[in-house]
Amino acid sequence: MPTKDMDKSYQGHISGISLTSFLQLIELENKTCTLRVTSGNRRGSLYFINGELWDAQSEDECGAETAMRIISWQQVIIDIEEGCQLTVRNIDLPLGFMLIEGVKRGDEEQETAPQRGNKINLGMGGVNKLLPPILSRISRLPAVQTALIVLPDKIIKHKSGPLNTESWHRIGSFVLQMLQTTEDGILDMEIRLRGSLLLIRPLSTEAALIVATKPSLNLVLINANLKFLNAELQAALRGEAQARKTTRQPGSVPLVHRLKHLEDAMTEIIGPLAHEIFQAGVADWQLAGPAATSRLQELIDLLCMEIGDPQLEEHFRRAAGPVIKSALSETRS
Repeated sequence: MPTKDMDKSYQGHISGISLTSFLQLIELENKTCTLRVTSGNRRGSLYFINGELWDAQSEDECGAETAMRIISWQQVIIDIEEGCQLTVRNIDLPLGFMLIEGVKRGDEEQETAPQRGNKINLGMGGVNKLLPPILSRISRLPAVQTALIVLPDKIIKHKSGPLNTESWHRIGSFVLQMLQTTEDGILDMEIRLRGSLLLIRPLSTEAALIVATKPSLNLVLINANLKFLNAELQAALRGEAQARKTTRQPGSVPLVHRLKHLEDAMTEIIGPLAHEIFQAGVADWQLAGPAATSRLQELIDLLCMEIGDPQLEEHFRRAAGPVIKSALSETRS
């Protein structure tokens, strides 16, 4: 019977997906890991070594029958542990056979559930033109390595990132299969790789955004930017360009230029979300007094309060330094 190695640290947490397709990905990638599977009040474990299923455990039972019963579960939550402590193999059946048998024992209605979601317009060349600039903006976020859109017949990416093209297509096929076979669609997913974290955000039943980041990242900031860009991504998938809301900046021409420099600096530090924060900050700044070069420091302090991250605030203050210096020189003269 498998040893109970629950003290090991979890390497990932996934919910709302088909277990069968995820197991195929484990096999394709030759992974050695332990999967803790939960479905309602049922719990079980699957033990993989080099992509092969060695054993399964649920309650006090183990072996192939237990594995096929776990595979039949729906609406599962999967916790992934790196490594497997087994030394004796207890399952000799091929994984493919057990997947088929497990699905037969499960609820067949899930496979025929109607697809829902926004329709994408793959026939329009505009999609290929509209998506890359948005992906480029996402890739400039702190700690982000690359961003890509997975579609039924292609992957649109800003740059290669931590994986090669074949691996991206494998993961893309896995994500699309989840979107098309899971009754209520998949939820946001996170997959931890060596040196990277993949953030998967479904956009429809036919498309998903995948963002690869370094493990040490400001996840709150990235999620806020992805949420902000969601409507723009949806419009681009329909072949429609979404006009960005802009507000005329107040004050003289030199002041307008300085405000533009501050917004650009803020965008480089916290991403596309900066536009909305900056516009709201300028509006609040004007409520406290007239728009003037002499009050720029007040605006910067206000914007730093909105950023809410000490390290990012410090970066923004340093970037804003030359603007303040120029404004002071103008005031003295």
